[in-house]
Amino acid sequence: MDSSKATIWFTVLNTLLSGTQTYGLAWVSVFLFILGMGINIHSDYILRRLRKPGETTYRIPQGGLFTYVSGANFLGEIIEWIGYALASCELFTTIGLPGNGYCLAVGCRFYLKMFEDYPKSRKALIPFIF
Repeated sequence: MDSSKATIWFTVLNTLLSGTQTYGLAWVSVFLFILGMGINIHSDYILRRLRKPGETTYRIPQGGLFTYVSGANFLGEIIEWIGYALASCELFTTIGLPGNGYCLAVGCRFYLKMFEDYPKSRKALIPFIF
């Protein structure tokens, strides 16, 4: 075995025997950010398809997380910001969340006033809880 192969094998075995690196919070933050982004993109897709071009009629969003919460797009955005905050240790999330909460509260009140058949079991932000 030549020295380059021996060096590679030594490095691989030494690394495995030394222990494994845990990334902990970094992986969680990336997962949360991507999950939130996926929820946000899917929810925005549902919202964009509610009306055809030129229509002005309001409709109740159906499908995706809108089945469980009124503000699925806000839920996705909040999960996204939590992932970002965990990864970057930034405080913007604590400033931005109240703004999202206010927009969500206004939107929920609008839906309840506008539609008599609005699903009563649908929560505002957290499925089955709030």
